[in-house]
Amino acid sequence: MKKIITTKKEFDKLIKRDKFQVFLFMSKLYIPFNFAVHLWIVTSAKGKIDRWEVWQKKNSNKTSWGYLHKNLVEPSIGIEKYLHKNLPRNNSKIVGYQEGNENSLAQRIIKFLNKNAKNYPFKDKYKLYPGPNSNTFPKWIMKNFPGTKWKLPWNAFGKNYLKN
Repeated sequence: MKKIITTKKEFDKLIKRDKFQVFLFMSKLYIPFNFAVHLWIVTSAKGKIDRWEVWQKKNSNKTSWGYLHKNLVEPSIGIEKYLHKNLPRNNSKIVGYQEGNENSLAQRIIKFLNKNAKNYPFKDKYKLYPGPNSNTFPKWIMKNFPGTKWKLPWNAFGKNYLKN
């Protein structure tokens, strides 16, 4: 599934309340770094939606563990086009997807995130380049769940940090 999401309504149409779903989203970064992308995970446990991502500010909401945040912003919205501005935002794009029923890979990923987010090894470390950063987080998920077979974009800088 490779789909550009421009509105909340478009994203809401993708939610299946009888399934477990995991979406890998991507958005361009803000100017002048808009040649690079920011990745995040959105989960739907039979309609209960959470956004998981690493962002450059620590403990920004009540469900943050250092730089790792749960529900910092709406699930499908992209990154601001300009640093420290609220509008406009870049479009977001789904670049990876898992879906299933009980005991599926999607449900196992959701359970893993809910149980292990506080154990993310880089939750207290952030560096735009070479990482760890927002793109290191989905790679950590992929390392724990190789069955996703997700392909991260070439310009997801920080995705290879785990190799170091």
